[in-house]
Amino acid sequence: MRYTEEVLIAGRRRELEQIGRLLDRAGSGAGGVLVVVGPRGSGKTALVEAATIEARRRGLDVLRASPAEGQPGRLVWAQLLRDTGAPDGLAADLVDAEARPLDLDSAARHLVSGPARLIVVDDVDRGGPEAVEVLAVLAARSAAAATAVIATAATPVGLGPELRLGGLSERDLTAALGGLDAEAGHALWMASRGLPGIARQLAHELAELEEHDDPVVHLALRAPSTAAFLDVDTNLARWRRCWTRGCMRCGIRPVRKTGWRPGPKSSPWPGRPVMTGGNARASTGGSSP
Repeated sequence: MRYTEEVLIAGRRRELEQIGRLLDRAGSGAGGVLVVVGPRGSGKTALVEAATIEARRRGLDVLRASPAEGQPGRLVWAQLLRDTGAPDGLAADLVDAEARPLDLDSAARHLVSGPARLIVVDDVDRGGPEAVEVLAVLAARSAAAATAVIATAATPVGLGPELRLGGLSERDLTAALGGLDAEAGHALWMASRGLPGIARQLAHELAELEEHDDPVVHLALRAPSTAAFLDVDTNLARWRRCWTRGCMRCGIRPVRKTGWRPGPKSSPWPGRPVMTGGNARASTGGSSP
C-alpha cells in the first residue's frame, strides 16, 4: 500500500478553493496574503505544494523560502529579494538591526513589483516577530498588486485571513488512506487525531511491522501527544483507554485470562490485545511466551 502526498490534501477542497481564489485575484492584479495555520502533520506543506503547482500551471512565477533557525527573522525576506534580482543594498537595509518602517516598505514594494507571482514562506512564525512584521507590510502592498503570498505557521500570527487546518473527519481520512476496513480506519483516525501527516506516518509504520507485532499495541504506544509538558492529552488518553478497556469500534476485546486471543479472519490485524492485571503483551495468537 502506498501513501502519497494526495493523502495530505484529501478532504481539503474548501481550503484548495480558497487558495484558488487568492491566485485568481493575483492574476487580476489584486492579490493578497493567506496564512495557513495548523499543527505538525495537518498537511500545511502539502497544501502549499499544491498551491505552487497550480500557480505555475497558471503561469505565475513562484518564489519560496523558510526562516533559518538562529538567524535574523527578516533574513528570509532578504533572500526572497535577492531571488527577484533586487539590489544588494535593499536586502542589506532590510536585515539591518536599525531597519526603519520605510526600509520594510521598500522591500515589500519590490517583492510585489514585476510579473504575477506567488511568494511562499514556510514556517514564518519560526522567524519571530521580525518575519511577521514584514509579512504585515507585504499584505498591504500585495492587495493592489499581481502578487499572492502564502505563509504557513504552527499557531496564529495575527494576520488575516487565516486558513486553519485541523484533523480530517474519520470518513475523509479513511477514504484518503484507502485499502482499510472500518476498524483499521477508525483506529488510525483516533491515534492520529485525524491529522493526515500523522496518519500517513503511522500507516507506513504499520506496513513495516513484523508478523508477531500487534498493530493496535503499536498505535497505542506510538500515537503522538500534542499536550504541553506535564499536561494530559485527552485524545491520547481516550485512545489508550479504548485500547486497555476494549472498544467495539476498534475491534479491541480485552479478556480476563492471561494470553492473547487471535482476531477474527475478517480483522485487518493478526491479533487482539488481551489484558492481564492492566498490562498487555503482543502475539499473533495462542499462549503468551
